Amino acid sequence: MAVEVGLITLVALAAVTFRVRIPKGSPAPILDTYRSSRTETVQDLGPRAVSGRLPRAYWIAWVLMSVTGSIEVCLSLWTADVLRTHAGLSAGGASAAVAAIVCGMFAGRLAGGRLALRWPPVPLLLAALTVSLAGFALFWSAPVGWLAVTGLVVLGLGNALHYPLAISIALAAAGPAADKAAGWASYSMGVGFGIAPVVLGWVADGVGPHLAFLLLPGFIAAAMLLTVRLGRALRVAAPDRTPVSAAA
Repeated sequence: MAVEVGLITLVALAAVTFRVRIPKGSPAPILDTYRSSRTETVQDLGPRAVSGRLPRAYWIAWVLMSVTGSIEVCLSLWTADVLRTHAGLSAGGASAAVAAIVCGMFAGRLAGGRLALRWPPVPLLLAALTVSLAGFALFWSAPVGWLAVTGLVVLGLGNALHYPLAISIALAAAGPAADKAAGWASYSMGVGFGIAPVVLGWVADGVGPHLAFLLLPGFIAAAMLLTVRLGRALRVAAPDRTPVSAAA
């Protein structure tokens, strides 16, 4: 953990050395960063919020972010235990191997940004969840360390697009209430990060971490159902719009 403190210090020193300053003037609208290669942007995905009210599609996306956040935090906190007890890795090796998820997410973000310029966001999110499920199956069932770590890389590839796509859809659905939507979005992650690992730990006390990890495919399945509902809510709210793409 001391390494993390050192890295934060390096970032602060870099900011001072290179004289990083907060830009003055009005910032560009956040949704301008989510432009597609077509004629429309993610801002055209769904219903506009009227008088600051957040639409139904936003709240579906809010719950979706909470569920996908649960997947991420459970993996961060409990993966090392599964690698140690089931895949036979040492305590140090298991802790280090968790970085495989981050490696997969790094590659997934690089490739996902390109894919999001060509695919509509809802089908792309479903595809990402499917990749996550496949990676989890490989990780959970692997009896040896290298195979479990490979599963974690695949899992990271899918997880890479969960939050970027969900938050972009949520902010687009919020329309003129995007600032309010962004504030509420932080609570969705807080709910997922605060509850899911406690529940998984409680289950692990009874059946062990490996069996308790079967909660994760349940989270992924719930996220898939929410994504399907989100797509329907967007189509109902904007039936005359054609499918569009969003950059993650």
